[in-house]
Amino acid sequence: MVVDGGADSHTGNCVAVAAGVAAAAADGGLAIFFSADFALPLITDGSEIFVPDYPHDNLLQISTEGGAAVPLETPFREPFLFDISPIRPELLLGIPPPYQGGNSGLWVMAVPGGQPHRISEMTAYDATWSADGSHLYYSTDKDHSIDVSNSDGSGSRRLFAASLTPFWIRVSRDGQRVAFTTQAQQGALSLWMADIDGKHLARVAPGWACCGSWTADGKTLIYEERRNGTDSIWSMRVGGSWWQRVSHTPMQLTQSVISARSPVLSRDGSKIFFIGLQRRGEVVRYDPRTHVYAPFLGSGFSAEGLSFTKDGKQMAYTGYPDGTLWVSNTDGSNRRQLTFPPLEVTGPRWSPDATRLSFTGREPDKAGQVYLVSLSDSHLQQITSGSLDSGDAVWSPDGQSLIWAGSWDEVIPDKVPLHRIDLRSGRVTEIPGSIGLFSPRWSPDGRSLEATPQDGSKILLYDFARGNWQMLAGNLNVQYPTWTPDSKCIYFDNRRSDSGLTKDVMERLCVQSHKVEPILDASSAGPLLFGAAGWWTGLAPDGSILATRDISSREIYALDVKFP
Repeated sequence: MVVDGGADSHTGNCVAVAAGVAAAAADGGLAIFFSADFALPLITDGSEIFVPDYPHDNLLQISTEGGAAVPLETPFREPFLFDISPIRPELLLGIPPPYQGGNSGLWVMAVPGGQPHRISEMTAYDATWSADGSHLYYSTDKDHSIDVSNSDGSGSRRLFAASLTPFWIRVSRDGQRVAFTTQAQQGALSLWMADIDGKHLARVAPGWACCGSWTADGKTLIYEERRNGTDSIWSMRVGGSWWQRVSHTPMQLTQSVISARSPVLSRDGSKIFFIGLQRRGEVVRYDPRTHVYAPFLGSGFSAEGLSFTKDGKQMAYTGYPDGTLWVSNTDGSNRRQLTFPPLEVTGPRWSPDATRLSFTGREPDKAGQVYLVSLSDSHLQQITSGSLDSGDAVWSPDGQSLIWAGSWDEVIPDKVPLHRIDLRSGRVTEIPGSIGLFSPRWSPDGRSLEATPQDGSKILLYDFARGNWQMLAGNLNVQYPTWTPDSKCIYFDNRRSDSGLTKDVMERLCVQSHKVEPILDASSAGPLLFGAAGWWTGLAPDGSILATRDISSREIYALDVKFP
């Protein structure tokens, strides 16, 4: 790990505290099964570090001096770790994990071996203690607010509301400022900072950023920022004294091909603990004969968003984690790279004649746009423009039109319709009745268009001849819908919670019957990768189910640091 220093801080030795605590352990050791792109919380009481161990029913406890990770059992299934008390050895837990949707009950458990007890009847999406342990700051997903109460849950009052539900809430020790993270529909994380009453609310970094942590004086914010597919730890001076001139320019503290995630300061402020993450995915295919997943193109093919030509001879995909666009034969031979960083690509799709690809491209700090690329000369053509995201474009069966989804904007996602462009004339029109819809999928026979609302709760079908929509199924959580070649059925990943455990269940919905049939539990492949556009699954040319599982490796590091 290479460490950068600067004028306003001093950083030194960076050492691994615990190795392999988050990698799938083939030798029977401990493993944390959690997506590489979730904000996995670390907390510390000064002598111990605590981290969740999913999907096991416990947490992990690791000495700040290093050594093996030790399971810390709880009576709950997948408890979510919020905070540790600043005055007592007690953990603040959420039951069940709120990031699967909805608020959870708040529980306090002494460590080690304490009996958990619930804090009144209050519920929260995320929560943290004040520096003296006398108050709780918490958020709710109903109105995206940050509230404060006494530590026993009494005396609750509203501080302010954000545009999206705040989590990873961190209040400075002087109680004057708060930092928090929000997550947009497409998965991107944003880091925000405000005065404790909500005034001077501002985004800390323009791009993907999260997980703020304050120094003891409340004048410097430590956080995580992603650039070109790699996360680094940054610091930003927020306050200062009139007699001391300081720079408020953000400064990078770590620099490496290994991502630095979830930074947290030690109690004395002398170290930053963080997760060192080496991102890797592996495309796997489900074999219905053996009922197991096997590597699709050999071990370690790190990609997502695979798309195949109609004859099944070629494929396009995005490399993980750099988001570059590639084409090759379906067996992996004759690979060719079509895009390069900093452009990040998602959702490549072949034109019916296999001469062009559409995709969503995103440059740093800019909205995603729809692009076309020619296979003959690699020429890029940008189809959309503007300050709002556009993407997930699909081809008409005749190859003369594209339909794409509207904005993933944090404020107005439900006010933008699906759009259609005639590639011959350049004329753009709206799909009637499609405001707020996402994941458009044109049926291979050209008669219908599938789409879902922003939350994926329904599958809707638009009939081009009749010009109307009908609901095929509801009560879902649809990810990556895919038509069968005969236009009779739609496969999709229905991500749902079953007895407290989150599962990716591949299901099939047939248009004639409106019947949803479970096909298999895709999560049996292991932890699925949360990539640039969520948990990708798809169909191979032979109809078998593909997914990308997360084989990232993680270690916990300690970085010596000194701030003025």
